[in-house]
Amino acid sequence: MTSPVSISAVKLDAEAEKLVLEVLRSGHLVQGPMVERLEQAFAEVCAVRHAVAVSSGTTALVAIGIIAGSTLSLWAARFVGALLYQVEARDPVTLVSAAATLAVIAVVAAALPAHRASRIDPATVLRESQA
Repeated sequence: MTSPVSISAVKLDAEAEKLVLEVLRSGHLVQGPMVERLEQAFAEVCAVRHAVAVSSGTTALVAIGIIAGSTLSLWAARFVGALLYQVEARDPVTLVSAAATLAVIAVVAAALPAHRASRIDPATVLRESQA
């Protein structure tokens, strides 16, 4: 019988181990009280009122893009207001629709490659890479 291959050795000091056990015992592996503590601590370090923890860099980039795009579109609205026909320059329905469309596109762009990758048999790939 072979033993599993360790990708990396996990070395935790007593304080880190205590925190990991606290998360495991809380029943919330994601979006639990520890995430709130992380967000508050990060906000304090950055000297801002709020911080939001995200699951990946892609999520953060999408959120930043939507916030920056909405802000810039509100700023630019005063310049292009005369060019719009039957739409207000700061129409909330249009802004929310655009942000929602971009969010859906981002989810699909991330989900499709992940779905395709999940259909690949890892054993087959490993055998082929050894040849």
